[in-house]
Amino acid sequence: MPRETNDPAQQIEFVRSTEMNPDHTLQSSPESSPTSDFQAIGPALRILQLNVEGLSSAKRTIISAIARKQKVDIICLQETHIPTEEAGRYTIDGFDLLSHSAHAKHGRATYVCSNIASACPLFSGEFYDVVQVGGYQIANIYKPPSAHWDVPVLPVLPHPALYVGDFNSHHIDWGYKDHDEDGERLSEWASNNDIILFHDPKQRGTFHSARWSRDYSPDLCWATSLNGRPHMVSTVVLEDFPHSQHRPTLVSLGLHLPIIKGSEKRRWNFRKADWAAHTNSLEKSIVTIPSKVIPIEEAYNRFRGAIYSSAQNSIPRGCRPVRVSMHGQRKC
Repeated sequence: MPRETNDPAQQIEFVRSTEMNPDHTLQSSPESSPTSDFQAIGPALRILQLNVEGLSSAKRTIISAIARKQKVDIICLQETHIPTEEAGRYTIDGFDLLSHSAHAKHGRATYVCSNIASACPLFSGEFYDVVQVGGYQIANIYKPPSAHWDVPVLPVLPHPALYVGDFNSHHIDWGYKDHDEDGERLSEWASNNDIILFHDPKQRGTFHSARWSRDYSPDLCWATSLNGRPHMVSTVVLEDFPHSQHRPTLVSLGLHLPIIKGSEKRRWNFRKADWAAHTNSLEKSIVTIPSKVIPIEEAYNRFRGAIYSSAQNSIPRGCRPVRVSMHGQRKC
């Protein structure tokens, strides 16, 4: 969930709403959901990027399920393979279509979560669609393998901005063995404009070639920077996607801290126990049990009850609170 920041230039202008908001008008912010498995610190977005290789009804259902599970705000798809402006063929449950480019062999589509306000399309080009969501500009990129970058390669968006999509360009900086002309142009454009690539070579590729049985990474994420310092961005390559050689990529913009949820079972806090009071209370209770004139089972039950009653009065107990993970450890 987006949070406010003290920097007006980077302030998130959109909020979540519990109701559908197809017009993306500004609304009041509800409380954070207690069931979220992460907490956003400062302005933040989650983007799902995928070359879908044909946007069928079954794939739209799967994309919607992934987006709900990953709590996605924006979906950027490439190769939708929809040649006309048929709105029904673009529908994804829980999301509104923000911009699209119809094409029988290529095509792009950009979606925003239906309960996000202040989102609008800005402009499009041959290889990109740019949208505005809150204080961020997002470029959905698709360059066909047979096409080549122009000069300049892409428009330079004002900071903060992200470029995500299928760039179909080869360069050693993102895992290829050598460069091609498009990769060199893309890398030079990014370097000249202080645009930073976010690529983790330890993760598997975003594209698995069935022909060559190898992984590659044509799907990339770039971010603008201010004085050489980009926003905090992380990317995660998700599981294989059916009927596509590409894998979805989850891009998290901003600081997302995982929430560790403690057990709701009440536990004794022995460190804060008043052992002297517990001992005195227990000794006074035990001597009142007539162990010789009642059955042993009843005597045992009374003894156990005395211990429990004394513990309740002298040993605190409760549930462990929710903690936010800081560098893999619990924040106390």
